[in-house]
Amino acid sequence: MKFHFATIDYHLDDNENRSEGNTIMQGVGSRPVNDLVLYHFLCSEEGCIRVDICAVRCIHGCFVNGFQVVYRSVFKDKTTKETEARLHDMRGGYFSSTVIHGQISTSTFLVEPGEYIEDIYTRNGDIVDAIQLVTNRRRVYFGGYGGRGCSHWLSSGNEGVFRNYDCEIIDCPKNTIQRIVALSATTSNGAIHRIGYYTKSLAWETIGSLILLRKLVDNNRALVVESNSHVREQLMLQRLITEPLEDVFREVSSFLVRQRI
Repeated sequence: MKFHFATIDYHLDDNENRSEGNTIMQGVGSRPVNDLVLYHFLCSEEGCIRVDICAVRCIHGCFVNGFQVVYRSVFKDKTTKETEARLHDMRGGYFSSTVIHGQISTSTFLVEPGEYIEDIYTRNGDIVDAIQLVTNRRRVYFGGYGGRGCSHWLSSGNEGVFRNYDCEIIDCPKNTIQRIVALSATTSNGAIHRIGYYTKSLAWETIGSLILLRKLVDNNRALVVESNSHVREQLMLQRLITEPLEDVFREVSSFLVRQRI
């Protein structure tokens, strides 16, 4: 797992320890809020096999004033459960004044089946003016149009008309191999000051089981069971795991990661 500091052209990798991520955030603002503990708790529930972000609510006007993540847990018995993280609402302060800064509203972005958030870009000065949630299919814009965008910021050409402060969806898929699992932020005078986030590698999620199976076979701790009932896909998987040439396994694994199979 990696921790990223979403600001202008800057990333900082860290481990999955929440306190270390908080230490990084404390260096740039007030006491941070952090959803990583909830994510780990949901993952540890009995029978849980996967936890994903299924929705993000953003409180925004001219600036980004707060957010809330909604998680979906999937269990072995194929049941699902949705859990709302804490609402990080920063409306008390200068930047939250509707008299000075206009309308503040809440927009909800629903993550579609097979979609996941893989990056976050910001426009910011002293605080976060706007964010783009980057998924494997599109980008979603929240907030105003002030501040300075990072080098990856994609302009839709409509920033100047965001007076209704709704979200805008921009079709522009990005090719990365990570998904965001938890958000972190610091606050300042009624707005989000800086945003951080934790990611998990899609590479391990995609081919981790193949690597472990191959290791077990190499160490003679697992054997291939021969059967005439195996379908073509099962035979191909067996061949991949037992393939004596390491370069072939790496090439196929790289292809699977790129295709997110």
